[in-house]
Amino acid sequence: MMIVILNGSPKGEYSNTIHCVKYIMKHRPDHEYKILEIGKDIKMIEKDPSRLEAIISDMRSADGVLWSFPVYYLSVPSQLMRLIELISGTVDLRDKYATAITTSVHFYDHLAHDYVRGVSEDMGMRYLDGFSAGMDDLLKPEMRRQMLCFFDRFADMVGHGAPYVRKSAPMLYDIKEYVPGEPGPGVAIGDKRIVLITDAVKEDVNLSRM
Repeated sequence: MMIVILNGSPKGEYSNTIHCVKYIMKHRPDHEYKILEIGKDIKMIEKDPSRLEAIISDMRSADGVLWSFPVYYLSVPSQLMRLIELISGTVDLRDKYATAITTSVHFYDHLAHDYVRGVSEDMGMRYLDGFSAGMDDLLKPEMRRQMLCFFDRFADMVGHGAPYVRKSAPMLYDIKEYVPGEPGPGVAIGDKRIVLITDAVKEDVNLSRM
């Protein structure tokens, strides 16, 4: 079985999370693994379409996709979010299996896991509930055992082609055209000035009209 690991930590190989993954890899050597450094290399991935296409190709050829990242502030690192922005709506990974392993101090981890579940399901993947490890769980024999049990369950799901029912509503990309109405009466602001900041490009018609 081929497992592709998306390492979303900006620390790369020094990530606490990826060491949890490597512990699993060491104790479950019967599978093939490929670690993709997303967090550390995101700037190069943005600038090089061939690198992005290689990541998409690896995800397509894998039997399972493992999201690996730390939870800093309630969600995934911005570097991993950027990858998701680059591939969302363009990648069909229908019936591919996915899960996640994270490390944190256990502060709203479920929000990050719910996010990658929704992202995975939008790409057509079948998502197994992830594993939320503490920052020092690799030092605890019981938690190491639980990590292996988590992975064994995921591998069993992939190996047997377990059926799946998605939990999040599908994202709709058919966004309607916005047509602004007649402007209302102005509001006096005295000697103040208002600056509007936007990242809209010419294709963002609706945002520009707003």
